[in-house]
Amino acid sequence: MFKRACALLLLTVALYGCGGGKGTTDKLFTYRAGSRWVYQFSGTVTLPAAQGGGTQNVQANSTYTLQVSSSTFKDLNNQDVNILERTFDLKLLDGRTVQANLRLYVTQSSLGLFVHGTNNWIGQTFDQNRDRFVPAGANPPFKFLYLPSPVADGTTVAYANPFVATPAAGFELQAAGARQQTQVPAGDFLARSFAVNEEFNQFKLLNGRIAPDVGIISGTVDLTLSDGTKINGTIRLQSVSL
Repeated sequence: MFKRACALLLLTVALYGCGGGKGTTDKLFTYRAGSRWVYQFSGTVTLPAAQGGGTQNVQANSTYTLQVSSSTFKDLNNQDVNILERTFDLKLLDGRTVQANLRLYVTQSSLGLFVHGTNNWIGQTFDQNRDRFVPAGANPPFKFLYLPSPVADGTTVAYANPFVATPAAGFELQAAGARQQTQVPAGDFLARSFAVNEEFNQFKLLNGRIAPDVGIISGTVDLTLSDGTKINGTIRLQSVSL
């Protein structure tokens, strides 16, 4: 009964450690408009020469946030899709701020989370001209499975070139191994090893942990932004509201 109470609590409030751990099922979480994951980010930012170059550590209040918008959009198949904002808000030691968004256009079914498109930009100004959607000629067309349900031991997903980009830019996901107790600021979770490589966004999440019914718990980020800025560091779940 106590574990069940923890599971119910997670659906309505941000989780701050309910009992001995969360993550007892491989079934993927169900998102809704307003679902939000906030992570502490610690690591470095390497600036391009145009911004003075050099590598700096980030301040302790730097974050990485995922949030499902209340807005919807149309993909190339005229299907309504949801917007998942993935935002880095990094405070540098010299007082500057690096803000970057790796938006995904997504839908969810009983099979898991599907990506229909993406857009990434630097700063606070959204540029619709940077939208990229999976075309009809892709394999598979219009969308691809990003995160399957269930996320069981040995889960792998791979596509050589889901956006039909030139040069080819692939996608790969792996989840493997038995769940292990993982402690982060949001609480204790039973999470398995997890890794993602989005070549189309020059974004990698390595050495990760995922509790499928909650989401990504922690990991190491390797990201190169469109202006050449490099972001390297760790994320640790601080709060979640599903």
